[in-house]
Amino acid sequence: TATSLSLNGVAGSAEVLADRALAGYLGELRRLWAAFTADGSGEAADGIRTAVSEACSTLRQEVRVDLPDGTRLTGTAIDLDEAGRLRIRIGSNGSMQTVAAGDITHLRYE
Repeated sequence: TATSLSLNGVAGSAEVLADRALAGYLGELRRLWAAFTADGSGEAADGIRTAVSEACSTLRQEVRVDLPDGTRLTGTAIDLDEAGRLRIRIGSNGSMQTVAAGDITHLRYE
């Protein structure tokens, strides 16, 4: 979902805002990477997957997935697997499909 920084009270030139946004993103990415690489037990990976799942607006939504080979799936985005791939419950038969790459469209307006 897009937003306007200026409409949300954030001041500064485009360059300053871009620098601040990138610095914040990279700082958080560095923190997560340090936690991930410091822990050989997999707990950090589970924590990162949980955090991503909680922030992911796609989960629990009806979606259409256009796969790279042209296949189209329609169903409900259920969760992320241990590798971070999206798991979809297919609407027509209830089977589960794991998606590593594809274009995801939310069907809330269709």
